[in-house]
Amino acid sequence: MRIVPFFFFFLLHIATWAQSHSLSGRVLDHDTKEPLMGVAIFLDNGKINTLTDEDGNFFFPQIKDGHYTVNAQYLGYMHISKDLIIHKNIKRFNFLMEPEIRQLDQVIIKSEEGERFKKQSQSVELIDQDYFDKNRGATFVDALTNKAGINAISTGVGISKPVIRGMFGNRVVVNDGGVKQESQQWGNDHGLPVDNFNTNKVEIIKGPASLLYGSDGIGGVIKIDEPTVPTLNEISGQAITNYQSNNQAIGGGMQLKGNHHGHYFILEGSYNSFNNYRVPADDFKYLDFVFPLKENTLVNTGGYDQSLGLNLGTAQKWGRINLNVSDYQQTVGLFPGAVGTPTFGWLDNFPTSSRNPDIPRQVNQHSKAILNTDLKIGEDWLKITLGAQYNQRQEQSNPNAHPADYPEYREPGNVAHGLYLQTYTADILYKLTSVEDWEINLGAGGQFQHHHFDGFEFLLPNYQTQSAYFTGFVQKTLNEKWTLNGGARLDFYHYDIEQFNDSSRFEPGSRSGYWINRSPEINRTEANWSGAIGFAYNHDQNWSTKFNIGKTFRMPTVAELTMNGVHHGTFRHEQGDANLKAEQGIQIDWSVAWENYAWKLEFNPYFNYFSNYIYLAPSGIFSPLPDAGQIYQYREAEAIHTGFEFAATFRPTDNWEFTNAFEYLYNINLDTNLPLPFTPPVSNYLESIYHFGHVLHVEDIYVGAGYRATAAQNRVDRNELTTPGYHLFNVQAGLKVCYPKTQLNVIFRIDNLTNVAYYNHLSRYRLLNLPEQGRNVSITVKLNF
Repeated sequence: MRIVPFFFFFLLHIATWAQSHSLSGRVLDHDTKEPLMGVAIFLDNGKINTLTDEDGNFFFPQIKDGHYTVNAQYLGYMHISKDLIIHKNIKRFNFLMEPEIRQLDQVIIKSEEGERFKKQSQSVELIDQDYFDKNRGATFVDALTNKAGINAISTGVGISKPVIRGMFGNRVVVNDGGVKQESQQWGNDHGLPVDNFNTNKVEIIKGPASLLYGSDGIGGVIKIDEPTVPTLNEISGQAITNYQSNNQAIGGGMQLKGNHHGHYFILEGSYNSFNNYRVPADDFKYLDFVFPLKENTLVNTGGYDQSLGLNLGTAQKWGRINLNVSDYQQTVGLFPGAVGTPTFGWLDNFPTSSRNPDIPRQVNQHSKAILNTDLKIGEDWLKITLGAQYNQRQEQSNPNAHPADYPEYREPGNVAHGLYLQTYTADILYKLTSVEDWEINLGAGGQFQHHHFDGFEFLLPNYQTQSAYFTGFVQKTLNEKWTLNGGARLDFYHYDIEQFNDSSRFEPGSRSGYWINRSPEINRTEANWSGAIGFAYNHDQNWSTKFNIGKTFRMPTVAELTMNGVHHGTFRHEQGDANLKAEQGIQIDWSVAWENYAWKLEFNPYFNYFSNYIYLAPSGIFSPLPDAGQIYQYREAEAIHTGFEFAATFRPTDNWEFTNAFEYLYNINLDTNLPLPFTPPVSNYLESIYHFGHVLHVEDIYVGAGYRATAAQNRVDRNELTTPGYHLFNVQAGLKVCYPKTQLNVIFRIDNLTNVAYYNHLSRYRLLNLPEQGRNVSITVKLNF
């Protein structure tokens, strides 16, 4: 470990070698080569800026060596952003600006995004690629959990799904490239099929976002932005690799993109392989039995995932067309003790080291094609989005591991549950901006789904659904301080669900059995509406506040209506209720923020009332199905769901930053006077990072540490386990090395530094009293070229 203090001494030593140079350049019209006067030139994300003179010249004195992002913005011309390495051989940089080629919500610099967010009445947080690089975890969702109000439901380290303010599943919309992701999101053990290495910037919208993103979005939206158009007449890309010590995970991704006179491509792919992960425990207890863990390892939890995507498009004066096709595949093992009742002999049959998991496991594939068209009509925009998705999800197991008679008409094999979902969507949005101080959004669209199943067990029936919607959303800027917005949405749904009768038991010595109805036939048509109104008030440069109130509803999912079987990934028998009504509620969101040169504080309380909140309740009834545990039933009840978040940022100097994210959630089932199940506990995350700044070819060197304090969760539903609190520490360091036309990032992290044994209340393995992953050292290397 002597190399560590030497490394940091070296970083401090070379920090004194930074040099400064002046930077000048000229901006010309791309076609006429005439100079452009008054072009805004930004360096370092707007911290340094200037304007061109009448000859198109600009000048920056005393710019330190290092890597900068240079932005040029001029009314009527396309915004340009370029990476530039400033050193003794580069002192001049010229721009050729093309006439405007705008596109809906695409060509927006960071300062404009800030103004857009300030005028929205909802809580919106932007997460960029730099944040993902510094907080990269085993999955895309893991990186989000350091933000206030964001958690994850996990099954081991390879499967996780987002939780926003305690809501998850179909209450959280994941909008990827303009299309709602449809990937069996009702299942707690069904992770997101999202590339962990090539994610564009992400917007997190907390609270109800039904008007523009669908009636399901009552908890929030994770919006993965459409890819930005690559820089004109350039080819660039990035390569990234990541290693994690706890489960020897190694993976990486690559992206290559180019643009020739507005016609562009973006090719990207990734691969990740991981071994069984280790926990700081020698055994675990279940049903009064103590089961040993060989070498502190949860066997059969390794796996791999891979993705490939291609964007082809053109961006011209009339707008933009982009076609995105992608394929994501994942194979991940399930801890054998979580599938059926744990047995000593079965656990001993699995090796402590394996990247190719045996059964039980999940095998998933998600393929999609999305066509986005943005057309400029005067000062307005018309956006048309068409999408096709095919999700294949298999839960594979051994039918002999938990004995049950299976019907002759279903092949046993190793597929316990095969779930296959096709989704087709069409959306049209007209954005009217030509009326002064008004922004009007009018939209319509629809969705068709077809689902079928196979396997030797039953969980979910065959079905078809159709839906259509009409929406309108307006925003009025009253003056520099006040902005009002609101709208309404009308949704139509039709469910056509097949009945399923199952001959699951046979009389001794007989080949014929008796039929058991596992799922009823449902033919249901329904319409409902949602609406919201709110305001944003920016008192001055320091104070601002937002308020939003909405009437929301959510149709029960097919799973909530009809599910009736053992869901091994979640270690329980789940049972739907065909009589569930559409979930309806009133949701209120408020925030107040204050900031100056050193501080940024934001307090964000919310209150939700539901007349019939749908939830999965542990019934305390033992399932008659083999090795199924207790039955969890979908129920509805009058409920209150409320809480707040507090986020703070403090910069005592330009180089030193402290951030804090606190979250508190309280809910209650008014029918039982008990909490709702699966509620995240109170948590606070504090982080401090110090940047040493530009040093020769090193743009930045930083070191940091984080501390998470999570309270015990003793407010639980009937028959739900309580979870003790815990404290976690992490440390990190990184640097950016800059060369002409390239940038190298190296990021080093240690999570769970003290190797503490703790339980995640939202983990599916919590039911087995299994602690979370132990100490984990990760290294990320990223090259931009």
